[in-house]
Amino acid sequence: MRILVVDDESVSRKVLRKALEAFGQCEEAEDGREATAAFKQAWDESSPFDLLMLDLSMPEMDGREVVHQIRGLEKDMKVPDQGQTKIVMVTSHSEEDTVLACLRAGCNDFIVKPVDPEVLFEKLAKLGFDRY
Repeated sequence: MRILVVDDESVSRKVLRKALEAFGQCEEAEDGREATAAFKQAWDESSPFDLLMLDLSMPEMDGREVVHQIRGLEKDMKVPDQGQTKIVMVTSHSEEDTVLACLRAGCNDFIVKPVDPEVLFEKLAKLGFDRY
């Protein structure tokens, strides 16, 4: 399983990466533009990411914009719904409006910072991902 962890804070990336290494190969991106480029490159190399852990609040391109671009790329490539990359939005905002906006943007789920590994594992299991 290939995982892309996207967060502008290096400590947050490190924490998520450590927890997610039990699920597969993790790569990192520091911002939305880097994430979108990595996503496209992975598809071009016929090795797409299975999961994106995506920070909501990032400078220049926030998580919702990244989701919009990624879902647009998948649509352009005619990726069927069941073949789409799973996206979990990571946010420090747990307000209902924020959560609903993330889900409407095309995320599969969300998790609130600070990330509790057990909550993360439960959410990933619901999305069909198992630890090694």
